[in-house]
Parts: sequence; structure tokens; C-alpha cells
Amino acid sequence: MSRPNGVKTNSSRLPPKTTALPRKMPNSNKNGTKANKAVIEKENRLREELISTLTEQTENLVDILEAGGVPKYPCLDEIKMTLLSCSRATENGGKSQVNDVAINLEQANNAVDQAFSYAECYHAIDIDRLVSVLDEVQSVIVDLARLSKKAVQRKLMSLQNDSKADHSVLSEAEDAASQIESIVVKCTSAACRTRALKLCL
Repeated sequence: MSRPNGVKTNSSRLPPKTTALPRKMPNSNKNGTKANKAVIEKENRLREELISTLTEQTENLVDILEAGGVPKYPCLDEIKMTLLSCSRATENGGKSQVNDVAINLEQANNAVDQAFSYAECYHAIDIDRLVSVLDEVQSVIVDLARLSKKAVQRKLMSLQNDSKADHSVLSEAEDAASQIESIVVKCTSAACRTRALKLCL
């Protein structure tokens, strides 16, 4: 017997609907962790190279100043100790560590200014060699400052993406990022002045 128009069919006779399972997405967190680890390892290798260069150029700087008549103690020992302390400019983004890094970088910057000021008092100093070495030293200081900035920004970004992050910890990371940024600007500005002086000689 035919079914009248407008009468609905019995749904129980229709094949059951199937719900498509969501496609399993690749674990992006694992990939992100691997990529982040590779970046950090690369930065650590670069930091080691920079520290090696800084150590070498610091010795050259001391030799130039000593040859020009600057007394080894306390002047040159102080400059050497201050510049090499800059090699400890590594941190994980914590505020206390960032404070130490900022102090080391700023003191290293001041040590470069002090080294150059000796040229006004000790005229036997080879000014061309002095400026050339100071240029190298300040370039390393800037690069170390930028590496520190990357680490701080990485920490800050991680906290910003964490909805459960403590607000006080996030605020601390923001302050650290601002502090290290000002140091990078200061070191870069000093390096540009030295580079300009080198070009004028």
C-alpha cells in the first residue's frame, strides 16, 4: 500500500547517523619544545664564542693600556675584572638574576669609557689600536645584552600565554624585560659612538 504524501517515514528504519571523530592533531607542544630547545642551545654556543672573544680582547686592551703607561694595579686589574664579569651575563628571566646581568653589562660599559679616558692622560697609548679593541669589546657587550634580552622575552612570552600564570610573576617578568631593554639601548648607543670615533681616526 502506498504511503500518503506528507507522512514521515519511520526513523527507526533509517541507518543510524555516525559522528565523525575529530582528526588527531600533531602534538604542537612537543614540536614547540624541541624548537625552543634548539634555539637555546644555539644561543648558548654563541654566548660561549662571545665570552671567548671578550676574554681575548680584554687581554689585548690591558696590554695596550699597560704599554701606554697605565698602572696595572689598581686601574687595569679593575677594568679586566669588570669586563670579564660581563661574561656572566646569562639568566633565566628571574628578576634577581636580571638585576645582576643589568649591573654587569652597565659596569662593563663604564669600564670601556674608563679605558678610553686614559688616552687623555697617557699620551703614549696607541689610540688607533685602543679604539679598535674597544670597538670589538663593545660589540661583544651589545651581543651579550641582546642574548639576555631574548631569554627574558622568552620567559615573558611563556607567562603571557599561560592563563594560570601568577600576576605578580608576570609583572616581575615585564619589569625585567623593560630593564634589560634599556640596557641594550644604552650599550648599543655607546658602541655606535665608539664605531663613529673609529671611522674618524
